[in-house]
Amino acid sequence: MLYFWGLGVLYIQSTPPFEAPDESSHFLYIHNWLETGQLPVLEDRATVLGSGSAQRHHPPLYYGLGALLIAGTDRNDLEDYLLLNPAGAPGVLTLGNQNVFLHSPTSPSAQTSLAIRVLRSFSLCLAAGRSGLFS
Repeated sequence: MLYFWGLGVLYIQSTPPFEAPDESSHFLYIHNWLETGQLPVLEDRATVLGSGSAQRHHPPLYYGLGALLIAGTDRNDLEDYLLLNPAGAPGVLTLGNQNVFLHSPTSPSAQTSLAIRVLRSFSLCLAAGRSGLFS
């Protein structure tokens, strides 16, 4: 159990924002819901994939709970976190595979960074519950 929590916390602290698979898409689902007050709409495949929020088809319970957790954060600089790395090779396993996004040495905003860590921590708690670590 200690290994699970230790590795989870290490992952939360050391993985650059949105470099975990689909993390940006899940975050955008919640962020857009908070910004518009509406659940995402399923559109044609090209529009959905082009939006960066491809998880629109997922049921909203996780996202609603996540929205409650980060509603008080200021995420106005989210675009600064989503600068695509022109040298990145997402979805392709290669030697020297680069990050999907460009990252500055310091986070553009402590609030957006906090929102990311809160959602990662929430996911870690859900994973611990699912694996029986709370029983």
